[in-house]
Amino acid sequence: MERRISWIDYMKGIAIFLVVLSHSEGLPKLVEYFFRPFFLTSFFLASGYLFHNPSKPFDVGKKSIRIIEGILIPYLIYWIISFFINKLINGDSFNIIIQELMQSLLKGQKLWFISCLLCSEIIMCANLFISKNPIYILISGIAAFLIWTFTSLSQPGELIWCVNIAFLAYLYMSLGYSFRNYEKLISQYIINNKIGITLLFIYLVLICIDYLHFNYTVIFALNHFSNIGFFILCSLIGLATLYYLYNKFKTNKIITFLSLNSLLIYFFHNQMLNILKYISKLSIFNILPDYGRSLFQAIGTILLVYIPIIITNKYIPILSGKSKWLSNILYKHEK
Repeated sequence: MERRISWIDYMKGIAIFLVVLSHSEGLPKLVEYFFRPFFLTSFFLASGYLFHNPSKPFDVGKKSIRIIEGILIPYLIYWIISFFINKLINGDSFNIIIQELMQSLLKGQKLWFISCLLCSEIIMCANLFISKNPIYILISGIAAFLIWTFTSLSQPGELIWCVNIAFLAYLYMSLGYSFRNYEKLISQYIINNKIGITLLFIYLVLICIDYLHFNYTVIFALNHFSNIGFFILCSLIGLATLYYLYNKFKTNKIITFLSLNSLLIYFFHNQMLNILKYISKLSIFNILPDYGRSLFQAIGTILLVYIPIIITNKYIPILSGKSKWLSNILYKHEK
């Protein structure tokens, strides 16, 4: 059993809850402004942090296999099954289903976040193959961001497999990897109460300014940022503030569950959320304010996905991304 890193669990666990909350109905605009700089970037930062242990040698072959069995294959299984179910419900013929499935797979846009994460991890893998040096990785992240900024990659919209958004996401992955290498040095400043509270204050001021004055557009899923500089600034301060806050909390079983099963929650949450959206429109829920309905939908979704997640982890572990079945097959001679 791998040792849990508490602040990483909080980073991923709360982020996946905020993903569900962001997809609910009735979420106040100010709340959305508050968490949008960090709730998706948290995942990419955490992914970069966990991507490779700097104290161990990097094997590009083994890491590529882990990406395939940990992200790609679960994604394809979910994609194909849900695609067939939707098309069969619509009454489409088998030939049409296959044709449209092939077109969908080529575009790679079933779940933009998973496509983006997959591409950004491939970029990380390629750069670690060149050098494990954290400075190099950080420079490569900045370079990817500059390429994104000064080319058509920054234009709103999704390219094939969301590769354009992956260039921006890789910036945060490179920050996560580099931070892990220098965590002891940097953390002593961030976890200082004066600095942490100052960061929190600055973050809240920036969010209020944006909400009351700028009203910048941020739609990560569509690669749409009306002021990318301001977004980067807010996200970096926000992530540093979260690191300060999460290091104050003890390990929590609920947060650990959310963190460990974030991929499955992302897979299953829309179906459960749609049910709760319908239920929350019933007259009995009219007494709730909009934010109350939003919380009901988000918390209810997390509760509803619990059973499918338990069943999947027990009987279909290949879908959870945790099983190292392919690695065990290919590298069983090393055991």
